[in-house]
Amino acid sequence: MSSFARDEEGSATVEMVIWLPFLTAFLVFFFDLSMVLMQSGQAHDVARNVTRQVAVGAWTESHAEDMTRQMIPVRLNPDITIVIDENDDVRFALTMTPALLQMNFLSLPQMNISFVMRSEIAEPPEGEENV
Repeated sequence: MSSFARDEEGSATVEMVIWLPFLTAFLVFFFDLSMVLMQSGQAHDVARNVTRQVAVGAWTESHAEDMTRQMIPVRLNPDITIVIDENDDVRFALTMTPALLQMNFLSLPQMNISFVMRSEIAEPPEGEENV
């Protein structure tokens, strides 16, 4: 029995069995985090581009909403609001839930993205010329 206690053969295997689940969970967590950050960046790009298209008059509000739904995956459950207010400002609001690919035990809050741009198709105020 004493020779068995002093035998160090296989000690690296025991350490690997202990640490491997932690290392795997760490890698999967950061993979999922990078996917959420990528989705957030893509949503910001979509929101900015759609707001710009509405502000310059290239798209109507309904067309912009349809295009946004095409650009953002349905699994993110997007809630889109596009409004042109009385000051001709285009207000775009997007609320979505980030989608995790691997680890479903994380509950992430909804992402709220909003942009406001001055409409370039508005009539100039009295006394100013449209250049």
